Amino acid sequence: MTPDRLVRKQIFVSIYSKLVALVNRHKTYLVSPPSINPVTSEAEISTREFRKIAEDSVLGIIVNGMDRTPLYVNQRCADIFGYDEPQDIIDLKDNLKLVSTKDMKRVSKMRDFKQVDGNRSVTFEFDGVRKDGNLVPVFGNAAIVEWQGQTARYTTFLDLSDIKNTEQKLIDSEERFRQFATVSSDWFWEMDSELRYTFISDNFADNGGPSREEFLGQTSREAYRSLDKSASYEEFIRKLEAHEPLVSLRVKRAIKGQFPTWVLINAMPVLDNNKQFRGYRGTTIDITELVLTEEELQNNEERYNRATRGAKVTIWDWIIETNEYYVSDEAALIYGYTEENKPRTRDDWNALVHPDDIDDYTQKFLAHLKQEADVFEHEYRLRHADGTYHWIAVQGSALRDEQGKAWRVSGWGVDITEQRNTERLLVEAIDSLSEGFALYDSEDKLIAFNQQYAGMFTSLGIKTRIGQTFESNYREVLSHRAVNEGGIVNEKQLAKLVQDHLTPPPYSERQIHDGRWIRTTEVRTPSGGVAGLRTDITEYRNLLDQLAQSEERFRAFAEVASDWYYEVDKDLRFTFMSEGIQRERDIDFRSAIGRTHEDVFAEFADHQSHQEYLEDLKKHLPKRDILLRRKEGNGQTKWSRVNIIPKFTKNGDFNGYYGSGRDVTRQVAAQQALAHKEAQVSGMLEIAPDAIIAVNKDLSIQIFNYGAVEMFGYQDSEVIGKSLNMLIPDRFHSAHDQQISSFNKSKETSRRMGMRGEITGLKKDGTEFPAEASISRLEQGDDILYTVMLHDIGERKKSEEIVQKAMEEALYANRAKSEFLANMSHELRTPLNAILGFSEALRVGIRGALSENQNEYVDAVSQSGEHLLSLINDILDLSKLEAGKADLDEENLNLVDLINQGFLFVGDRARSGQISLALDNVPDEILLRADKRMILQILINLLSNAVKFTLPDGTVTVSVEVTPDKDVVLSVTDTGIGMRPEDIPQALSTFGQLDGDLDRRHEGTGLGLPLVKSLAELHGGVLNLTSEAGVGTVAAITIPRQRYLENDAEISSLI
Repeated sequence: MTPDRLVRKQIFVSIYSKLVALVNRHKTYLVSPPSINPVTSEAEISTREFRKIAEDSVLGIIVNGMDRTPLYVNQRCADIFGYDEPQDIIDLKDNLKLVSTKDMKRVSKMRDFKQVDGNRSVTFEFDGVRKDGNLVPVFGNAAIVEWQGQTARYTTFLDLSDIKNTEQKLIDSEERFRQFATVSSDWFWEMDSELRYTFISDNFADNGGPSREEFLGQTSREAYRSLDKSASYEEFIRKLEAHEPLVSLRVKRAIKGQFPTWVLINAMPVLDNNKQFRGYRGTTIDITELVLTEEELQNNEERYNRATRGAKVTIWDWIIETNEYYVSDEAALIYGYTEENKPRTRDDWNALVHPDDIDDYTQKFLAHLKQEADVFEHEYRLRHADGTYHWIAVQGSALRDEQGKAWRVSGWGVDITEQRNTERLLVEAIDSLSEGFALYDSEDKLIAFNQQYAGMFTSLGIKTRIGQTFESNYREVLSHRAVNEGGIVNEKQLAKLVQDHLTPPPYSERQIHDGRWIRTTEVRTPSGGVAGLRTDITEYRNLLDQLAQSEERFRAFAEVASDWYYEVDKDLRFTFMSEGIQRERDIDFRSAIGRTHEDVFAEFADHQSHQEYLEDLKKHLPKRDILLRRKEGNGQTKWSRVNIIPKFTKNGDFNGYYGSGRDVTRQVAAQQALAHKEAQVSGMLEIAPDAIIAVNKDLSIQIFNYGAVEMFGYQDSEVIGKSLNMLIPDRFHSAHDQQISSFNKSKETSRRMGMRGEITGLKKDGTEFPAEASISRLEQGDDILYTVMLHDIGERKKSEEIVQKAMEEALYANRAKSEFLANMSHELRTPLNAILGFSEALRVGIRGALSENQNEYVDAVSQSGEHLLSLINDILDLSKLEAGKADLDEENLNLVDLINQGFLFVGDRARSGQISLALDNVPDEILLRADKRMILQILINLLSNAVKFTLPDGTVTVSVEVTPDKDVVLSVTDTGIGMRPEDIPQALSTFGQLDGDLDRRHEGTGLGLPLVKSLAELHGGVLNLTSEAGVGTVAAITIPRQRYLENDAEISSLI
């Protein structure tokens, strides 16, 4: 006995045992009260009460005298054995006539017992004989009871036909599933809650990997110990361990020493009634051939994109880095836009996307850029010029650099508005509801119900009320469900429920809220109402559930599988077809049942591929990979791949086929696309506005498009097969050969315009012209194909020359201004030095002692002269810097010494203004190689500015930092009045002063910060200025690491 049959036998034994207990309880309550022993008690139950209960029993009942005389037979017993009336069985005189010949002796022995001790009874199973001679499987139970004052034999019968039929259906269903699994292209598998394989179909094949037997009982990680783990494989493991659905998951598997393969996995987690994870059911199919074809097509499309880059085609193209966006003119015409109002930029086109679609459109586009999707595919609405919205389907793919970063996206779009308008949404039928026990009066109003009935509706949030009609109650139920499911009330369903309620069938079966199955019998009452009676049939339904689970298991596999499945009988008529056919063809799978292949696919069954398939069916042999061609109503050609396996009866007679089919249009189309691509490339080259030239590794011209004819003046027949050097002036031949050699040695496969600089072309008439070039390299075995795109930049060069001339004139004018300021500063400084000298002579009393007033006058003259001399020196220094005449007098210096000198210079002014001077993080020594005077001037200017713009009780702080890169950062921070960030550029401009009260309250010419900036830059440094109004300013000078003397060795090398 097989394990499956052993399990089923155990299930039936369990059911039989419970049925025995049921029969005993039934017999005890029908014949005698529970507290009275049925053998020894003299109490009797009235015949009327017994008949009332026995007639409603689901069991057949016969009561015989001990002399075998029939005393009572109920109607259910007559129904089981096929008699019209109980009296027909009584007239048989001997109920052994109801037993088959093979079972009669065994049943007779059991029947002849005299008494049963206590509550014991005898059970037996036999084939009963119906009135028409057919056999019926029956379960019997016999006991001795007291009947109307005499000892009698009480026997009950249960019809086992439904149970036996259910067992056979379960066996057939499992065999059917195994056959479909064998013929399918997919192999099926199951895992338990620990992710160990518990089932793998017989058609499992793993090309060098573990065998089917090695897989069973192991996890994927254990089975694939020798696998080179790919990112897709790790994603597969991650999803399994996270109990996530696996939907069209592509997994790369590379076993060490073998060619890598690809598989497509679909699987769903299995949950129990408590939503707890129990394992997986899934399918796997080898898609290596498809992946290799797709890769070959992608490589060919890459060549196509490089060869036609920049051409005007009916596509869209976006270069991400430069934001250049191109859409063909045909696209604008489709949506009603003219040359004057057509969208021109990517933002223009995005603005036409429907507001409700833009977010989803953007997310899918970004997902492709992030490599979360292989291609960008989307359908959305685009605004037409007349204001209406049209549906458009777009597809695009990105070109990526060696790091995988997208730098360009190209694609196409097609208007699918008409297709969208013809689509119809399918409305799912609303499931019938389980109903509880209730009593309705003649007006069909509810007058009584039990808790079971009310509980069914309470769980839906509906309150059951006395007085409501059956129709209103169920209308409320269907309305509640329609709201949740987004549909409408199914009036036909409601009418059917009302009809079944008012004219009830013999019985109905439904499962109640606690999971039990109840058989409900509704009958009309004498007063015209409706009442119901329920019997627990849970154990019987368990067998039906196993059958349903087996069917569901097959449907689940069929749903996640890539194939669709069918079955035909010996006359080649369809007996089964899976719903998957509807994904591939517009065929109602139900309508195919009972029809032949010629009937179902009549519109294209005359094609040669179908005729050959029909001939194969007559051979009664298995066959795989049968290709069938069909032409859809829209004119599109589709291809299917079919596998068949014959089925035979136990006697070896042909009994039909199991088959599976799959749409392989994409694979066939991919092969055809490879053939068409060359023709497309040729057409695109001819409409390109720039010159496109292709040469082989010997630089012999192979392609010379119309743009090249226009640019060079040669016809293609004049240049094909000749050297590319004929298009280049002789003096550039050597440099051009070096460029090609350098390009070949690099890892690059393309260089865009601008990367190679400017080249010079030679026209047929001898005219030379400047051009920019893009070049790509495609290696095909031992041959190399270079594709060059040239763009004439002669007009652009003329514009650049004009701009260059204007810039030179501006620089000359600025230099003249600087020289004038330098000369004027010298002329002013000569008399000013005399004034300062005489004032100093008067101060020291060279002409005699001065009065107090005279000393004040001399001090005023001296201070004013010093201030004016400082301004003149700033002007002279700035002029030198702008004129490029300033030179560095470099020496080794200690920056800390200069900081101290700067503090001495501004110390008096800081103290008079009640301003604190501070050092922060300043070491004893920072050695630099720089111009000492200029660095001191930078410090004095920054400290003077800080003191000048800091209010009393403020602080000016100097700090020094050596960065990890050995740059020296000198910072002067004040707590002064500060400025707005937007005013900083003006403060750094020459003679630039801020407007308003700040200009009036603080003296200055606006040269301090510009001079500091120029002196810092002369040393290779940078001035960074940050400020906030009312808070203060930070001026930071960064001196490059080349000027930082870190140790004595560096100092010695510069001495």
